[in-house]
Amino acid sequence: MSEINDAINSASSGAREVVASNAEGIAATLVDKTAELSSSLFEMGKEVLFDHPVVSLMTGVAIALTTAFLYYNREIPMPSISGAESKISQTLQQDVEGSYELAKGYAEGYVQGLLRSSQFKAAVGKSTINPKFADHLVTKIFNVCGRNISSEAKQQIIGNIVRDAMSSMENANRRINTCIQSGELEPFGIGRDVAVESVEPLGDESHHEGKIPLLIKFKGGKQIVYKPRSMLPERVLCGRGNSLFQEAGLGTYHVVCGQDGQGAFGFAEYLENRQSENTVQSKEELEAYLQRLCLLDKVGTLVGLSDLHYLNIITQGLEPYVIDGEVYLMPQGIPTGVMRPGDGPASAFDLSCGSDEKFKGKNKIWFHPKMKVGNTFKHMMSPEFLQSEVGVNLDKIHSETKVPPAAFERAKTAREELQTENSRIVLATTKDLNDIILGIDPLEPNTANEMIKLIQSEVEMKDFIFVESSVPLIREQILRDASHNDVPAFYLNHQRGEILYNGVVIGRRKTNK
Repeated sequence: MSEINDAINSASSGAREVVASNAEGIAATLVDKTAELSSSLFEMGKEVLFDHPVVSLMTGVAIALTTAFLYYNREIPMPSISGAESKISQTLQQDVEGSYELAKGYAEGYVQGLLRSSQFKAAVGKSTINPKFADHLVTKIFNVCGRNISSEAKQQIIGNIVRDAMSSMENANRRINTCIQSGELEPFGIGRDVAVESVEPLGDESHHEGKIPLLIKFKGGKQIVYKPRSMLPERVLCGRGNSLFQEAGLGTYHVVCGQDGQGAFGFAEYLENRQSENTVQSKEELEAYLQRLCLLDKVGTLVGLSDLHYLNIITQGLEPYVIDGEVYLMPQGIPTGVMRPGDGPASAFDLSCGSDEKFKGKNKIWFHPKMKVGNTFKHMMSPEFLQSEVGVNLDKIHSETKVPPAAFERAKTAREELQTENSRIVLATTKDLNDIILGIDPLEPNTANEMIKLIQSEVEMKDFIFVESSVPLIREQILRDASHNDVPAFYLNHQRGEILYNGVVIGRRKTNK
């Protein structure tokens, strides 16, 4: 009997070592192997079960494999939010050398525990468990712990960040897989048999309970962008096919729109800004690129396109592409933003001058050494320096740029198509909104007062009537956004002439009185 126990213990120990070193590789076969071994043992008969050495060994292996299977598939709980928040916040408050790095380490440890937990892994999917997704969560959670709000509020926000990540990634993966299987992604060269390799966040600002754009990477090298919102504006304005920009001769790309029970979503071609494809070698080449920006400005004006700051443009092959066309059909007189000094793509590449990655634009162009401009245009390209350093007159290029006649006709039908949906409206910059949100405690209603004042002021500046009776509902929405670490987003219903905030009417056009 001792020999049998030794055999069982040896087999169990060996199996545990194998599982520990290659658990993922054997997990899929454990159930089948266990069933086969158990069946064989049963056929040999109970009378020899503990007498026959071969059967004893097989019994030990079967028990070991079953134990390994149960160990590998055990329920791993999510780590404690309160414990993590307390450690991170208290360490940050120490304000001594090394406390920042130590607190960041605690945040990283919490996220690693989260990514290992059974419930979180099941929700977000294997392709989402990657370093970029982990870094995204670490940054959000770490920043929350550094806010000057109550510990209870921080824990509520972190809990929402985690739940939002699970929910939004689960929806995204379901949509991606459905569209692959239906063949809807074939315009991107993605067939029905292509597997997803990884899903990575794009940007760090979220709206509507943690929703963010994602970069979908497929095995084989294909990449596309997923957005959890309607992409009708991009399809109508700059989509490959019968779009406004196609008629105007501007840059277009593939766009696929989708709709399900959770709302609208879409996919777009992934564009990249590479130095090798965006280096100007002469004054004439630079003027040609600037002329493309001037044309974009004039064509965009035809449909009230706005908010085209440098972070909403990608330059690929010395062609500017609009990657965020949510702000459209704006009242006459509101500029597109393309030519705006400071943050327009005709003048800005990186407002942080290299100090902050999130302000590094993808609209950058480079200058060949033979143009002898050095680092003059490394981060900015002001009209004054264009004139003095290269002899390029941006105002002259703009005045001489003509819109093709066909674009005027297509702009009319584009406006009609775009009327069917609410567009984004910019009441304040993302930075201004974010700065205020950071000081709001979702458990303290009065901390929303500053945001309410800002919203009222901006609504009235847009020549709308602020709806005073909506203030209690506005406060609720502000606290809700704050509790999800979201940046508030506002929309304009063109047919009713109303400004909306999470469905709440906050402004009405004066002509609708």
